[in-house]
Amino acid sequence: MKRIIIAILAAAILASCSRDTEFTVEGTLVDGSTMNMRAVYYDNGQLQTSVFPADKGHFAFKGKTTEGSVVELLTNDYRLIGRFFAGPGDEIKLTVDPRSPSKIKVEGNDIAQRWAQLTTANARLLDSRDKSAVDAFVAKYAAAHPDDMVSTLLLLTSYDFAGDPAGAERILAKIDPEARPAWLVDSYTLNLQRVGKQAAEARALPFSYIDERD
Repeated sequence: MKRIIIAILAAAILASCSRDTEFTVEGTLVDGSTMNMRAVYYDNGQLQTSVFPADKGHFAFKGKTTEGSVVELLTNDYRLIGRFFAGPGDEIKLTVDPRSPSKIKVEGNDIAQRWAQLTTANARLLDSRDKSAVDAFVAKYAAAHPDDMVSTLLLLTSYDFAGDPAGAERILAKIDPEARPAWLVDSYTLNLQRVGKQAAEARALPFSYIDERD
């Protein structure tokens, strides 16, 4: 009998811990698309991926994050269509414009909501290929809001780290430590490394050695 009680208590504790780290998402694609989607993010150094359908623009999925994660929304062929911040226990509602990764409406998380409002208001710039202008925008925002985690989120996702790593480090150093927690910076750095590796592999073309016998 004692073993049964212990087992029940253990199951209850595990279920409680699972609920504490779980976040839920309900979303709408403004163009009403029907497609397969992916959510990709890091938690505790581990890549997490969820695949789910969007039916006539409506989708839903669940994830788990210990402290918080930047979640990227991708089409089935890995095209970025949006990103948001999710914390443990969040119940998030999204409105996503697949034509613009920066245009997104978020409800259910204050940090995510403010970040989404900022990127949506500046979507034309952030979606452009003008890296110097985007970097300048990020630097200006972070300098004006060093105590806001949105500055860190904007820096990690919009600044050209590959082109100006020293500039990115200078901006990050000026953000208050409380607004740039290590778990956030480290997890998204892993994501940048993953994306960079994939891009490098895609650029590497196969070749064969040709000699006089060919």
